[in-house]
Amino acid sequence: MTMTEQKNMPSTDVDPVRRRSRLIWIAGGVIAIAAVVASWKLLVGDVSRETDDAYVSGHSVLLTPQVAGTITMIHADNTDRVKAGDVLITIDSTDAQIELDAAEAQLAQAVRTVRGQYANVGRAEADIGVEQAALDKARADRSPPAVPLPAKKSDMLAMRYARRRQL
Repeated sequence: MTMTEQKNMPSTDVDPVRRRSRLIWIAGGVIAIAAVVASWKLLVGDVSRETDDAYVSGHSVLLTPQVAGTITMIHADNTDRVKAGDVLITIDSTDAQIELDAAEAQLAQAVRTVRGQYANVGRAEADIGVEQAALDKARADRSPPAVPLPAKKSDMLAMRYARRRQL
């Protein structure tokens, strides 16, 4: 080869340190680009899927309240996963509190009525005792004096004779 030919040919003698530095920079760039793409896919992802006839698998449950009232707070949103026993809504407790207070007032009134009835029973029993004593006295006044019965037949004849004489 002539000298001019050697000058026109690319040189294959590259400094190994420079070559290694270039390869590290290229590998670092590729890794950085891969990290950016992976982060984008992980954080943003493919959120725009399209189809003409898709079906969503899920369980739909109809909720009915046990009591009527105004809802004050909703604890679950559409598509939230819930378990049995989770609180889904809060109902205003004002109406229930008013009904509870009214029921407690009725209970107190019933207790007072029953206590009054028990007091009336005691008075009625005392009245019955007084009336029973009056009845016993009236019966005692109405009946003839008690005469002992004779033990023998002869005594009985004597009593009849005595009675006829009084009349």
